[in-house]
Amino acid sequence: MPLQDIVFNVTFRCNLHCKMCGYHEIAKTRHELSTAEVLRGIKGFPELGTISFSGGEPTLRGDLLQLMLSASKKAHTLNLSTNGILTNKIIKLIQSLQEHNLQERMCVTVSLDGAKPETHNGIRGVRGAMERSIETLEKLEDLGVSRSVSMTIMSENINEVWNLYNFCRRNDLSFFCRLVSPRPELDKNMVKALYSQLKLVWEDMGSEVAEFYLRGIIHHAITGKRPIPCYTGRTFLEIDAFGDAYPCMDAPWRIHPWKAGSYGNQELVMGNITENPLTEIINLKRAEGTIDLLDSEHCNKCWMECSFRSTCIHLYENPSFTTYMDG
Repeated sequence: MPLQDIVFNVTFRCNLHCKMCGYHEIAKTRHELSTAEVLRGIKGFPELGTISFSGGEPTLRGDLLQLMLSASKKAHTLNLSTNGILTNKIIKLIQSLQEHNLQERMCVTVSLDGAKPETHNGIRGVRGAMERSIETLEKLEDLGVSRSVSMTIMSENINEVWNLYNFCRRNDLSFFCRLVSPRPELDKNMVKALYSQLKLVWEDMGSEVAEFYLRGIIHHAITGKRPIPCYTGRTFLEIDAFGDAYPCMDAPWRIHPWKAGSYGNQELVMGNITENPLTEIINLKRAEGTIDLLDSEHCNKCWMECSFRSTCIHLYENPSFTTYMDG
């Protein structure tokens, strides 16, 4: 199974203070990769389906355009994953990428964690954040770039999933959602509320794969398990702002007991792109051992679209898919 997708968290710096994230607390703990180090690292990437530039807030890097142009030689699709509040900066970046004829290969994912400003802004820790994110989405529409919204589901916003989906549908936005990690403790009423909303979403989408993914959120909320095996570290991995490659986005936080702000688990580092090209890292014995260790001891059994997307090609090959859908 070849590596398909990468999330590259190019900085830990962030202009928000989200309840579920500790990145802004660790931004100064170690040296983030320089422009030259990132560019050398990208040269060592294999051919990929998607490279998603994330963070922290990736647009806080002044060299992001240069990094994305370099990555365009390695991936079919470039995704910018942003909180969306630096509207002018984001629009200028996308316009510059369009000047390099990357229009058809670009998409922008903006995080929205509620259908109401008070919900989103409360979770994100900054007044007016949602209003600025929506302004960004509106201006991106004028540029004709592919746009999506990503929602992190938690107790504070669990009753707003359907309404946010409807907002996306009205505004021609793709919609993704996931449970916050670590998995929240949801009572029966919360699970029922979430199920009723997600059911409306998958029925409206009319997609068997979307239904499988959204049913999987409920399955994970109740059981803490995944409906199918995870191929993360094989078809998908994450690179952080220090250059460490991890099997998945959750791996750096697999420190027990988990606490906000704790980050970095050297047991689960597959390698570092400043020391070896990624084409070599993914074939090292250390990388395979890291994946085995994640599977056996340190896996949070998460269910997120980041790893699911690259797993989709295996769905119909897996007997549990049909069994799960029939059930």
